[in-house]
Amino acid sequence: MAAETGYAFAPGATAQAPTRTLRSVLADYVQISKPRILLLLLVVAWAAMAVAAAGLPDWKPFLGVTAAGTFSVAASGAFNNVIERARDRRMERTAQRAVAAGRISVAAAVAYASVMAVLSFASLAVLELWWAAALTVGAIAYYVLVYTVALKPWTPQNIVVGGLAGSFPALIGWAAQAGDLALPAAAPALLIAVLVFLWTPPHFWSLALVYKDEYAAAGYPMMPNVRGDASTRRQIVVYSVLTAACSLALAAPALEAAGWIYVATAIALGALLVARAVALLRSAGPQQDRGFFFFTIQYLGLLLLGLMADRVVFGALA
Repeated sequence: MAAETGYAFAPGATAQAPTRTLRSVLADYVQISKPRILLLLLVVAWAAMAVAAAGLPDWKPFLGVTAAGTFSVAASGAFNNVIERARDRRMERTAQRAVAAGRISVAAAVAYASVMAVLSFASLAVLELWWAAALTVGAIAYYVLVYTVALKPWTPQNIVVGGLAGSFPALIGWAAQAGDLALPAAAPALLIAVLVFLWTPPHFWSLALVYKDEYAAAGYPMMPNVRGDASTRRQIVVYSVLTAACSLALAAPALEAAGWIYVATAIALGALLVARAVALLRSAGPQQDRGFFFFTIQYLGLLLLGLMADRVVFGALA
């Protein structure tokens, strides 16, 4: 029994859990905070701020958005780990997550997530950026309640509707810099939000193709499980085309949101995105699907960095 459980028992002794180091505990809390997606979401917010500022954002809103984004991603990730812990145990990819594996208790994870949520709001409220603070709370609620609880376990369109969660940073960044979301001035922020919304399905479905058997075992109705690989890849192409088109719409002269640096970046990256999506139809397999997944991360990051560079350069020349 001792060999099976990892604990040693002696007659009359009480079972003792293995001693954990501070470093390992901190590593688990970092893990449930989902830091891998943090930088990309911050870039979405920073890009919207750069457009709103027509150059470099003001430093106080920039720091507030960066701190709030970090805390809100941690809160959302921790709540997600708690809610999905039972299903995580059924998937090889997620079975060793800290809450699913029992290294962090549910109560501790909920307490941590709650503190992170409060800090995310406070980071913006202390600067009296009330629109951005409210949207940050809304982003956490949408990801946890709408996507994780209501959509992901019940519909293959989960990632489509749930993709709105990733669109919030664009609105938060704009509101923090501009003070509100009044139209038509905030139209570029809405377009960036739509861009992320359209980008999310091809990004996530390419990963779902790789792990479709695990998602099926966990009971998630992901698109490849429900509609099949071929249908999923065709939809990836459609959404990739829409994403590329939306990226070019952001450069419409009437918006005054982007110049030639961004246009050149959007054309080159959009052509690559569509070409690689079409290639999935001809050369299907886990390696190709995984490669496309990582490319989508590079696509969105480089596109928005190009937008930021465009605004900073043209802002300096203005």
